[in-house]
Amino acid sequence: MKSLSLIKQNIILLITMISLMITTSAVAGMLASSTRIIFQDNTSRKTLLLANTNDYPVLVQTWVDDGENSGTPGEDKYPFVAIPAIFQSDAKSRSNLELIYNGTPLPDDRESVFWLNLYEIPAIKTADAEKNKVLMAMNTQLKIFYRPAGLNTKFDDRLNALIFSYHRQNGQDTIVCRNPTPYYISLSSLSLIRDNQYYPATIMPDMMVAPFGEKTYVITSPSSENTGKISTEAIIIDDKGNSHTISRLL
Repeated sequence: MKSLSLIKQNIILLITMISLMITTSAVAGMLASSTRIIFQDNTSRKTLLLANTNDYPVLVQTWVDDGENSGTPGEDKYPFVAIPAIFQSDAKSRSNLELIYNGTPLPDDRESVFWLNLYEIPAIKTADAEKNKVLMAMNTQLKIFYRPAGLNTKFDDRLNALIFSYHRQNGQDTIVCRNPTPYYISLSSLSLIRDNQYYPATIMPDMMVAPFGEKTYVITSPSSENTGKISTEAIIIDDKGNSHTISRLL
């Protein structure tokens, strides 16, 4: 894989050189046409539309990893590849990004998830930037789901299968969400409801519950024992990025 290694080194060198010549935006300006990409078993390629909403051009670097910053451009460690790996996007312009599944075998009884990274650096020379404007590099992450053949459960049925339970651990209220389905369940928020008061769970970098797994959410509520009926309310994201609210008595 000497060629891939050389490509990777060249890309990193290019990014480093450009970073020395430009300042880098406090708000990510690259917007994607979808917040998640779903590959069905028979899909090998997807096209994602990107829009640069900034008033200036940006240099965009793309790669796929497991969400833990473990991947780098030009690396073939993961089963999905983003093309092009690096490109410039002019102000207020649109561009296409190709996502390709390389056929690496993945579990056939559950979904797999990976992350697409969109790393943008404003391509503005320091002398041209506003003197009092702080510019920073930004990384946006989008989920890539691989869904094997045979997984065709409706979204509502996935939600109905979820099991929530209340626990008191180390003086803290916690809610455990158990997911008996082969799908990833993406929560954007979760709250405990007691005496008509809402107590949100601590937001984590990854709120998803893995297939056939469970996750514990710590509630930011006053320390008190459970003295009455309590319930939970969760907001869950569907395949199209839409939000759905569900409630359960605990």
